[in-house]
Amino acid sequence: MRACLDLLRRDRRSAVAATEAREPGPATSDASGEVARRDALERAFRRLSPEHRAVVVLTHLEDLSTRETAAVLGIPAGTVKSRLHHALRGLRAALEADARLPTRSEGEPA
Repeated sequence: MRACLDLLRRDRRSAVAATEAREPGPATSDASGEVARRDALERAFRRLSPEHRAVVVLTHLEDLSTRETAAVLGIPAGTVKSRLHHALRGLRAALEADARLPTRSEGEPA
């Protein structure tokens, strides 16, 4: 489990480094939209249990098969499939819930 979390941290750092290494383009509302989407995804990801996060990281970020993920985590392949299903469902629900939240206007009190 700890190895999965270490992989997640490493991937997050490498994603930041890759983003910084890109040539700066024109600052547009599209760039701010991308930042908002990444932020929403990160918040949703943090809501998952460590077990669900580990399965998502190994299958989607490390591109491991169900069998490989099961071997790394020491769990049956069916459990990997189940956790992945529930994790993705949880991510979708969290993202949809965040999208429904009203945003504050500048004139509204905090």
